[in-house]
Amino acid sequence: MYFVTGSEDMHSNINICTAQINYRKEEMDNLRNMIVDGIKRGVVKPLYSTTYPHNKIKQAIQDMSRQNHIGKILIQVKIQIIVLIDQIIQVKTQTFILVDQIIQVKKQIIILIDQIIQVCNDDEDDHSAVQAIESVSCCPTKTYILVGGLGGFGLELANWLVEKGATKLILTSRSGVKTDYQSRKIKKWKNRNVDVTVSTHDAAEEKECRSLLEEAIKLGPVGGIFNLAAVNILNIEIYFNHELQECTNRNF
Repeated sequence: MYFVTGSEDMHSNINICTAQINYRKEEMDNLRNMIVDGIKRGVVKPLYSTTYPHNKIKQAIQDMSRQNHIGKILIQVKIQIIVLIDQIIQVKTQTFILVDQIIQVKKQIIILIDQIIQVCNDDEDDHSAVQAIESVSCCPTKTYILVGGLGGFGLELANWLVEKGATKLILTSRSGVKTDYQSRKIKKWKNRNVDVTVSTHDAAEEKECRSLLEEAIKLGPVGGIFNLAAVNILNIEIYFNHELQECTNRNF
């Protein structure tokens, strides 16, 4: 280790002399105790220092470059900055905790899915089990209408239909596209060669509902109509109207 001390020579100049001293553990403990005791009794004093506010850094550097400068230069940092740094550290810590919790939840979901798959495999030979369609697919030549399709649930359902093979979608919304999220979703589907039409027809009005169906027929036979509006706005009689029967198809 290196022990640094200050001394005044014959020319009254302050010099720093450095001596390399090899200490054993016992000697190190004794030296530490001597320093602590010296600080308590006032024999060992801290180095002379000059404190400058944070907005006087330039002046501090200038004073330090002078030949007659003695001691250390200290810059006082605003308490607000220290508090802000502490808050940032706390937020990062909370973020790490939240990420860890999310990972734990994902692990639990994976375990639950594995258990469901295991139960399904165990029931394959059980004839009393309910028979279900293994997968669902959409006809790429048919048109699928989503009333209120630009809402949160509507966008997710539309994405599911695309994943299942749908290539023609009509999303109704009286206000049209309003958010960046809606725009990104539609752009993503169009990049996959999906024909997406945003219609402002009000499906609650019979005349506009007819126009909506006629618009869908131009793209292809209607394969499905999903009412995702907040209230039931479709008149059930429209589905049984003989004039529009030809544009609907019961096969999904």
